[in-house]
Amino acid sequence: MRRGADARIDASKAEVRAHGVEMVYVPEGQFWLGGGDSLYRFYKYTDGTQDSLAYQVTSAGAIPTGRQPGRLWAAVKAQPEDGGEIPAAFPNGYAAIYCMKTHIAMRQYADFLNTLSPEQAAERYGNQFGRSGTAADQRYGGGQNADHGCSKLSWADGATWGAWAGLRPMTELEWEKVSRGPMAPGWKVGDGLNAPSYWDVKDWCGWRTMQERPVTVANAKGRQFRGTHGSGEPVLPADWPQADAVGAGTRGIHGGQMARSYRLHAATTFSGRGESWRGVRTAPKVAAEKSK
Repeated sequence: MRRGADARIDASKAEVRAHGVEMVYVPEGQFWLGGGDSLYRFYKYTDGTQDSLAYQVTSAGAIPTGRQPGRLWAAVKAQPEDGGEIPAAFPNGYAAIYCMKTHIAMRQYADFLNTLSPEQAAERYGNQFGRSGTAADQRYGGGQNADHGCSKLSWADGATWGAWAGLRPMTELEWEKVSRGPMAPGWKVGDGLNAPSYWDVKDWCGWRTMQERPVTVANAKGRQFRGTHGSGEPVLPADWPQADAVGAGTRGIHGGQMARSYRLHAATTFSGRGESWRGVRTAPKVAAEKSK
């Protein structure tokens, strides 16, 4: 049964559907940002003579940023606020989260389209999906590649799916935590076609993987993100980057271990279709406590 703006549900005619998303638990803990020689990487500022010393996140509190000793900074471009901070409300990666094990699959996105009103589905539809039926009652399917990740979503497409699924975007700091775990820079993870993250999140880094779309700290709108979860409706919470994608960036690259610090497009606004999407959910404190 599709939702409409003024729909009244008749329980005798309601269609109940179960939707599941496989998640990977990433525990609370310290981790490192940046380091090495990846483009526009994060680093710990000292005296202006180096830009390769990694910065360690040691708590869920605010992170001071800028060109002052001990603060988080970034090379050349995609820099956070100089003399400012990443607020404590911004998910900085220290806290435990659940991360989608794979990107949104074609089947999952088609199932999402099939729960929307015709007008909503038309807005979120991309031509990689099959559809049938009349204009007033379109049905969508993932086709022969139903279990493959969607590769032609816009930020708005993916984020709206995430809000509907009760998830939220990851931040680029969480992206580095999921990627490298607690390991210091210099780790070796291989350079294959499809290398997983430290926590075995799939399709993460390799020659055939899709890039990720996290919230950036190099944009004032991005730094306003508070980690609000979607409510189960196809509506973006107010603190998220909106349909114009301002505040979202792109992380990851086709290649080896240095991809974990690569930030060339960390603050690039791209609202068109051509990417995939993967969401997370903040773990309840009780789950984080039990994991210790």
